[in-house]
Amino acid sequence: MDLAKKYHTDKAFFYAPYYDKLLASRRNDIKLVLEVGIGSLESMKDSISRAGWTTYQPGASLAMWREYFPLATIHGLDTDIDTLFVATRIRTHWGDSRIWTSGLRFDLIIDDGNHSVEAQLETRKNLLPLLAPGGIYITEDITGDWPYKTVSFQNEYGNATISVYP
Repeated sequence: MDLAKKYHTDKAFFYAPYYDKLLASRRNDIKLVLEVGIGSLESMKDSISRAGWTTYQPGASLAMWREYFPLATIHGLDTDIDTLFVATRIRTHWGDSRIWTSGLRFDLIIDDGNHSVEAQLETRKNLLPLLAPGGIYITEDITGDWPYKTVSFQNEYGNATISVYP
C-alpha cells in the first residue's frame, strides 16, 4: 500500500501489504475506524530515522486510513494530548481504553498504542465490545506471549507480529 509511504506511517515497514490484502474488498463498506495510538514525534523518532524520512506528522496513519477508506470517519485515541488535531473526517480523542467510551460501533479497530502485552490485552478487553458485527480488531506490534492467533512478518527492518480478530 503506497499510502503508508505517502503519509510516512511506520505501517509501511511491515503491515501495509497485509492490510491491503485483508481490507481491499471492504474499502467502501468500512464507515467507522478507531486507531489507538496517534503517534507523537517522540514515539515515532526511531521509525522516522529508519525510513530516512525528514518529516512526520502525528496521525500519519489516520490520514492514510482516511484516504484508503473513502467513506469512513477515522477516530484516533491517545493519552498524549499533544497528538490531538482536527482534520476532515478525522476525529482525535484524549484518553485510554479504560475510560474511553464513544457509543459508536467500529468496523475496524487497530491497537497501535502501548506495545506491552498487558496493555494490549487490557485494550482488547475494553474495546472489543465497541466492534461492530462483522468488524475486524487488529493488535499491532506484539512482543510477548500472546494467547490469540498471530501473523508474523520478517524483512530488512526486522520482525513484527500482529493479531487479527476474528
